Amino acid sequence: MRIQTISVMQIAGLVLLGWISSCSSSRQAQHNAHQTSVNTALVYATLWHQRAAEYKALCLQAYQVARHQLDAYLDTANRYARYAVITDIDETLLSNARYEATMALQGKTFDPQSWNAWVMKAEADTIPGALDFFRYAASRGIQVFYISNRTADQLNATIQNLRRYGFPDADQVHVLLSPNGSEDKSDRRAAVEKDYRVILLLGDNLGDFSHVFDHQPMAVRDSLVYVRAGLFGTRWIVIPNDMYGEWQRAYVNYQHLSPARQDSVYQALLKGE
Repeated sequence: MRIQTISVMQIAGLVLLGWISSCSSSRQAQHNAHQTSVNTALVYATLWHQRAAEYKALCLQAYQVARHQLDAYLDTANRYARYAVITDIDETLLSNARYEATMALQGKTFDPQSWNAWVMKAEADTIPGALDFFRYAASRGIQVFYISNRTADQLNATIQNLRRYGFPDADQVHVLLSPNGSEDKSDRRAAVEKDYRVILLLGDNLGDFSHVFDHQPMAVRDSLVYVRAGLFGTRWIVIPNDMYGEWQRAYVNYQHLSPARQDSVYQALLKGE
């Protein structure tokens, strides 16, 4: 029987091989942990928003409908009246998908601090079709009012972001942010309607059109949509947004739940075969 001897160099090699294997396993474990910490639902939603041709097509379609309705109204309108359109900002004409993507990849959701930091950069992109439409509306003598639930301390950054692309009427008179953190836009809409005949309202959330949709259960929101069906595509123009919105809060009955609990509620709402 032959007895093999192992040299010092061979022993050192085996030790080194084991260390490399251990490091590789550790890196793989870290990679797997990173992968599992991703906010998967937001990843898919934001990916669709950023990359899907269908999303772009829906936005262009919405803004083409808006232009058609604007022209049709003005063709029969009083030429001496003062006309306006009212629009939301976020995910209606400015896209915050890069913020949402960052949060998704870090396994996070919206929080006021990170959102404020993003807004202050004034780097949100434009929604397809938005800039052309609002410039066209302005060219026809229409005043554009931006009613957003961004907070008042974000006004200058918001105006800067709008001016970056050349949106019309981007000033303190036309940009109306939430004065006290309230999500109800009724008073600000009424202030515009007091002096102007509002032709169109544009938004990604039903609360951008009427306060009756705000903080309502799912079934009520559904029924209100059907009651007001004739307004969609005529006076109310909806821009798609599947990244966030009141629809998510309605799903959990406006409760503050952990991400895991939210996921279980969402799954329970799905209808299978």
